Amino acid sequence: MPAPEQLPEWTETIGSRYENYLKASFFFKDARLRQSFETALRREGSLLKGPFPEVARDFGRGPTARALAEEHFANRSRDLR
Repeated sequence: MPAPEQLPEWTETIGSRYENYLKASFFFKDARLRQSFETALRREGSLLKGPFPEVARDFGRGPTARALAEEHFANRSRDLR
């Protein structure tokens, strides 16, 4: 995840790459149809409407699944290994 100050640039980069991907994936032989498609892609709000990424704190590391299972099943005779 980018730093908060990098979010606008990051969002713009993703949008640009996605637009290029769509142009390469959907190439129209008809020039008018191709132009219409490209205009629609550039129209504000038609490609990236959100939700937009937010910088959130990472979850703290805790016990592994194995450690939790061993703790939970400690009184049982089942060997988890």
